[in-house]
Amino acid sequence: FVKLDVTSDSFSEVISNLLLRNSQRLVKVGFMRNTFSKRSTSSLLYALTKCTALTELSFVENALTDSHVKIIARLLCEAKLLVKLSLCLCFGEGVELAPIAKALEHNTSLQQLKLQTCDANIVTLCHALAANTTLRQLDLDACTASRSYATALADALRRNKGLRSLALEHCCVDNRIAAKLAEALIYNDTLKTLELTENRVSALGIAAFCTALKKNQTLKRVSFGMFHATDAERSDLARLLNQSDCYGRIAMPWADPDLPHLTTALLVPSQSPSELSLNEIADLPKALVCELFDALASNTAVRVLNVEVRGYEADKADSLFQALKTNRSIRSLELELSIDSLEGSIITGVAKALVINKTVSELVIYTSAVSLQASKMLAFMLTQNTTLTSLDLYCRHLRTKRIEMLSRGMTQNKAVISLDLKKVLAKNRATFRLLEALRRNIAYLNMAVQFVMRTNLTKLCAEAFETLRRTSSLVPQVTKVSGMSEQEAERALEAADNYIRTHYLFVTGVIKHSLSCYPGKGKQADALNDYCWQAIAAFLKVSDVLDELPTHGGNAAALSNT
Repeated sequence: FVKLDVTSDSFSEVISNLLLRNSQRLVKVGFMRNTFSKRSTSSLLYALTKCTALTELSFVENALTDSHVKIIARLLCEAKLLVKLSLCLCFGEGVELAPIAKALEHNTSLQQLKLQTCDANIVTLCHALAANTTLRQLDLDACTASRSYATALADALRRNKGLRSLALEHCCVDNRIAAKLAEALIYNDTLKTLELTENRVSALGIAAFCTALKKNQTLKRVSFGMFHATDAERSDLARLLNQSDCYGRIAMPWADPDLPHLTTALLVPSQSPSELSLNEIADLPKALVCELFDALASNTAVRVLNVEVRGYEADKADSLFQALKTNRSIRSLELELSIDSLEGSIITGVAKALVINKTVSELVIYTSAVSLQASKMLAFMLTQNTTLTSLDLYCRHLRTKRIEMLSRGMTQNKAVISLDLKKVLAKNRATFRLLEALRRNIAYLNMAVQFVMRTNLTKLCAEAFETLRRTSSLVPQVTKVSGMSEQEAERALEAADNYIRTHYLFVTGVIKHSLSCYPGKGKQADALNDYCWQAIAAFLKVSDVLDELPTHGGNAAALSNT
């Protein structure tokens, strides 16, 4: 429910009744930027307490009061399947959150909580966090960190045994608060990521985390934002980060003194970061940047790479392209190309690299414009790449011709299931091709899942499974549809592989029911054992067997040459 301006309580009753009628089936409900009366909101929240299947609930920019807090607390106690709860831009100053805090102490289902831009006092929630054991992700973005709030949060981190990820962006965290959090994390053995970007933490606060990380071995990543420092202070911090082996665990905007140490860390898997962000590489020395990309080419630990290119430099760009061609660990790639850079050259080079790359599954590009050559190369990449499953292109001036080229590339792609051009597309053939390709790819993914789950063992579903076997989208879709864990889904995929090997001729339709041969002197095909048939199937794909085509003499099936 988005941007509803409800002035009549009777209309909110209609929505409430709709929720109640579907209370046994509703899994995900969201309210964003709506205008409801206090009574209407209470009615809606009451209806949500009856939704027994609810797993995800979000309220964004919907004003909530003390009475609403009590109903949300009741919902937390009664919704036994609720996993995600978002309450963003909802609580004004003076709203009492104690009922929610008390409910959190005893809740055993909630794993993700977003409480962004909350003006209410959240000290009681911090106290509840100390007792809660099931919450895994907590996002407190833009919740200003007062002294009492920071003290309560630090105490909670000392005692909490469940939280894995904590986001404190835009929280006015300074060096004193950072030091207090760092000290508390010495005693924490569960938190893995801490987000402190867009705050007031400088070299002094980062140094406190270097000390804490010597004793804390579970915290994998702490992220900091921009800060001012003299050249001497920056060099001292780089030396401390290196001595503490923190280049793989602390992330921040890198400067010249950091690059040699960061390059060395990339060469050692145990010290390498899993996420690498390179902001404004135009400001960094060419030789150091090229050495870093050379190290990245053979790195096996980096999963996420973010690069900001403000001005095109051939040597740096070529090093990046070569790293993408040879790297086998990067899963997500984000490029931010400013107005001053030659976006076409970067996009073209990256697209060429992704024709070869077999691991990048998510590509995000921010740019002001896409050249004709770049759009052609992106389209060609889509026809060749079988790994990429998600493409986001944020472009202020994406012309119709470019969209048409991308649509032609998508018609030959079977792996991309998410494509976002961040603009309202015109109703034309190119748009239809894009949407039809996405619809087909999603259907293809669902057929692959059906084969994995043995609900449809036809040749078409087997071919879909075989095509998407190595893509990053298959395992998550299997877990989503079946309810399996990731490990169980992986085992199910291996079982599906084995099924194709042991039933290859039946799956492909070469044998309909059974195989029998006329008596002969030598060993006949029907005398071959399972190992022989599996050996034959090892050299073939399901798609190698052509479908039956009408001929003058009837139907015929053929096995293509391999």
